[in-house]
Amino acid sequence: MSRRENTIIVGASGQVGRALFTGLKHSKYNIVEHDIVPRKTKTGDLIDIQADPKENQGMVMHICIPYNEFFEKIISDYYNEYNPKLMIIHSSVYPGTVLNLVDKKIPCVHSPIIFNENYSKTITIFRKMIGYDKPELALLAEEHLRPCFNTALIGGSINTELADICLGLYVLTCKATIFEISRMFLIHKADYKVMMELIQYNNFGYISSNNTANLLLNYFPDLNKEDYRLKLIDLINPEFLSAFFKLSKKSYDIEKERKRVIRENLEKKKEELNNKNI
Repeated sequence: MSRRENTIIVGASGQVGRALFTGLKHSKYNIVEHDIVPRKTKTGDLIDIQADPKENQGMVMHICIPYNEFFEKIISDYYNEYNPKLMIIHSSVYPGTVLNLVDKKIPCVHSPIIFNENYSKTITIFRKMIGYDKPELALLAEEHLRPCFNTALIGGSINTELADICLGLYVLTCKATIFEISRMFLIHKADYKVMMELIQYNNFGYISSNNTANLLLNYFPDLNKEDYRLKLIDLINPEFLSAFFKLSKKSYDIEKERKRVIRENLEKKKEELNNKNI
């Protein structure tokens, strides 16, 4: 029996890290987990996962930590500490981050993760893009990920970085459309659900006529579900946003504020009711 190769996940207990762990766990790899800070489980238990650099040198390192202004320094520090042969950055990052790291002689590629709410079962279904700036790194990353994912090589890490972020813009504009429609129904004291039924009937017709290119369902997401991709727009410089995207952001912010007020009013009513019962 051949010895299983080790690979390390930095940020293993986060949402992206756990999704990646799920995708890799049935592979040929022994997975070493590492986290920057201790985390609490749902039961309140404290998890402090640390991988000893002395025992984990020269392997493929998966980066699954949130982006911040010190991200490049954090990655550089990990590279100097663990000396990985390749760093695969799964995090959503500011455009140009990976190329900056490659220019600093750090062997890394960008590979955004896509999954729905049930990421434990869907992580391996979605295609795994690998954005690269050096072909030799692309081949190494594909060799590593191919046993676990349906991979696609994309020349230029800037492309996958920006595409990852723009998923947030896409979701934002879709939701902004729905927010405006729902408020129109609210103004007229009409039932917003009828609009959703009309969209469904529209889609049934197109499916029946084998004209699925005109389906509307994907453009009308559920209003009540928070989408992790909306947070990605924070990685885009506001100066680069067109008037269209700024209006979409304004619509989204108005809706968030409206829901916040509704929640506050409900909490006040609950508190008043509890006080009366006492």
